[in-house]
Amino acid sequence: MITAIRCGIREEAVISFQLLKQLRRVESEPSTNEAEHNLGDITLSSKEQEILAGVSKGLTNKVIATDLSMSQRTIEYHLTKIFSKLGVSSRTEALFKAKEFGLLSPQIVE
Repeated sequence: MITAIRCGIREEAVISFQLLKQLRRVESEPSTNEAEHNLGDITLSSKEQEILAGVSKGLTNKVIATDLSMSQRTIEYHLTKIFSKLGVSSRTEALFKAKEFGLLSPQIVE
């Protein structure tokens, strides 16, 4: 307990040995960053392309959902799939990467 207080005063973190082992294991696992992500095998469904078109217009998930007659949760689900396919973590990154690798149909890119 005293060690934890001293660490807190020094702004150091106190974590269990088990958590440290898990963090090290995750750190050593291969990542899916953009350098390792093979985009040659990736395709976006027409629905995913429509959703990215809405993203490119700056629309919110709610507005995209209304426009496509879907629920907001379904839009979020599709965006999560898109992020996973492209190895990104944001709408902006997804749009940039999809455009960069020609994954959007020409009428959507405009």
